[in-house]
Amino acid sequence: MSDLRGPLPEIILCGYERGGTTLLSQIFRENGFVSGFEVGVLMCDSPAAFPSFQPYAGMLHAGWGLGKRITLEELCSGDFAHFYRRLGRTAYPRKVEQPFFDKTPIYMRRLGFVLQQTEFINKAVVITRDPRAVFTSWAKRLFDNGVQPKAIDREVRKRLSQYTSRYLDYFYGCIAHRHRSNVYFLPYEDLCAEPERCVAALGEFATGSPFVLETMEHSFNNVYGNTISTDNVAEFGRLLSNETQTMILEATQSAAPFFYQDRDITPYLRHWRELDSRVHKVIRKCGIQNFSEQVAGHYFEPETYLLRNGDVLTNQIDPRRHFFNHGKSEARLPS
Repeated sequence: MSDLRGPLPEIILCGYERGGTTLLSQIFRENGFVSGFEVGVLMCDSPAAFPSFQPYAGMLHAGWGLGKRITLEELCSGDFAHFYRRLGRTAYPRKVEQPFFDKTPIYMRRLGFVLQQTEFINKAVVITRDPRAVFTSWAKRLFDNGVQPKAIDREVRKRLSQYTSRYLDYFYGCIAHRHRSNVYFLPYEDLCAEPERCVAALGEFATGSPFVLETMEHSFNNVYGNTISTDNVAEFGRLLSNETQTMILEATQSAAPFFYQDRDITPYLRHWRELDSRVHKVIRKCGIQNFSEQVAGHYFEPETYLLRNGDVLTNQIDPRRHFFNHGKSEARLPS
C-alpha cells in the first residue's frame, strides 16, 4: 500500500562514480531541490528486494540522516511511491513541498530499466566524463596520502581491464537514450568550461526555467573557491603517461562519444560511428520498430542488448530472439 502524502522525486541524476555526480547534485540543491546521498532502490524489481541490494541499502540511513526514525523494513513495505514518500518525509519533514531528486551513479548502468520503474520519475540527467579522467580518479582514491604520478599511472595500468569493463558497462547502459527528450547528457568538461550556460540549461530541462549558478556551500575536488574550475578537467595529462592514456582510449574506444573533445579522439569517433551503424543495420534487418519492449517478462532494449553483446551483433541475430532463447538463461542483461 502506498502512503498518500509526502513528496515524490521527479528526476534522477547519474554518472560515473567520482565523475561529477556530487557537483551535479549540489547544483540542484542550490536551485531548490533536496536529496540525501544515494538510494539505488530503482535497480531492484521492487522495494522488497532492496534490503539485499548492497552496499546501497547499507548506506541509506547514514546517507539520508534517517537515524532510528524509520527502519529499512518500513521503507520497503510498499511500492516505490511508498518508499520515496516515507524517505522524503523522514529525511526532510520541513521541506515536503520542495522537489527532490534521487542521485545514484549506478542508475547509468541500466537507465531505461530505471526510468520505467515508476510513473513519477520520468527524467534523467547523465553526467559524462572522459575515461582517462575517470580512471585517474578511481586510482587516486586508493591512496590516502600524497599521490605520485608514477603510482597513479602504475595503478591504472594494473587495473586497466577492470576499469574498462566497468566504464563500458555504464556507457552501454545509457547511450541508447542519447536522442530521447527525457534524458539530458551533460559532459563534465562542458560544465567546467561553460558553467553558467550549462547550469541554465540543466534548469530548463529539469523544471522549464533556467537554474542559476550560486555560491557552492561545500568544497569538492573540482570546485575552487566559489567557482567551478577547469583546473582538473585534464588532470590525467599530469598523472598519466601518454602511453597509458593511449591504452585507455584504445580499450574504451566504443565509448568515444564521452571522450574529452581534443585532437586525440578523431580515430576513436570513427570506431563509434561504425559500431553504431552496425547496430542499426541489425535493427533494420530484423524489422525492430520499438525503442523498448517486454521480452520474456523483462524490460528489453534491442539497441542496448546489441551494444552489450558483440557476438549477437557480429552474427546479426535478432536481439529479441537471442535473449528469449539464450540470453535470459545466460544471465545477460536485457537492457
